[in-house]
Amino acid sequence: MKNFIIELLAFGITFMVISYLVGTSMPVSVAIGAASGLLFASLLTIVTHILQSKLMKSVPEGYLHTEAANYLIGAEAVGGRVFFYNDRLEFHAHMFNYTGTDLCIPYNEIKNIEYSHFPEKVELSLISGTDIAFIVNSGSGFAENLTNYAKK
Repeated sequence: MKNFIIELLAFGITFMVISYLVGTSMPVSVAIGAASGLLFASLLTIVTHILQSKLMKSVPEGYLHTEAANYLIGAEAVGGRVFFYNDRLEFHAHMFNYTGTDLCIPYNEIKNIEYSHFPEKVELSLISGTDIAFIVNSGSGFAENLTNYAKK
């Protein structure tokens, strides 16, 4: 929903200003901006939803929650989705990645969870000494979900 509102405002305001600058009256420019912003945000949301479902190699079942994420492997960010289960989290890469790495981490293997604001990054330190990082759209929400599921 946050992305929808940002897209609506960004495109609507931009189109309103352009419309006004080319000579349209202010009330008409506002109406054009609002309508075009709503149309653009709606279409982008629908297309994004369709593409996300088609990009996944397979969509697992039985998960509690899922979020889009980039799994950082060195300098490469592998795009895909994280699926939260009762006992683990799984990362499934989408099909357009060079490295099609999938990942499964039992919650009891997680020693520490750190969140940084810029970029929205969540870093996991595992008991084995391995560090794993994800770039996510809602970093604090992702870290909170992960912490809540891991406590169960």
